[in-house]
Amino acid sequence: MSAVRSALGNEQRGITVVTTSEWTAAVSDRQAEQTRIGLLVMIGIAAAYGAIGTVATAATAISGRRRELGLLRRIGTTRPQAAWFVCHEYALLLVSGALTAAGAAGVVLVGVLQAA
Repeated sequence: MSAVRSALGNEQRGITVVTTSEWTAAVSDRQAEQTRIGLLVMIGIAAAYGAIGTVATAATAISGRRRELGLLRRIGTTRPQAAWFVCHEYALLLVSGALTAAGAAGVVLVGVLQAA
């Protein structure tokens, strides 16, 4: 390394001389940060698509259940009670889906940890 510095002389012109280990450490840190940001972007996109799909499915299902909701209204259920029923039903669906996804992610993470 000293030979490189002496060959450059006083005219380094913004050149920094580093060892191989210093260079690989700097590149590795930068790649790790870029990988982390890329992972967060992918998770955000997947979450957005999941939310869009969930809302679209719920809207389709509710429009298909008009007769059921109408029957609830005829037997004496108020509008807020029917809305509360539907909200609870979808909340239960959301929790069960989240638990299923967490279980699947756990299986994948265990596999990744075993491979590492």
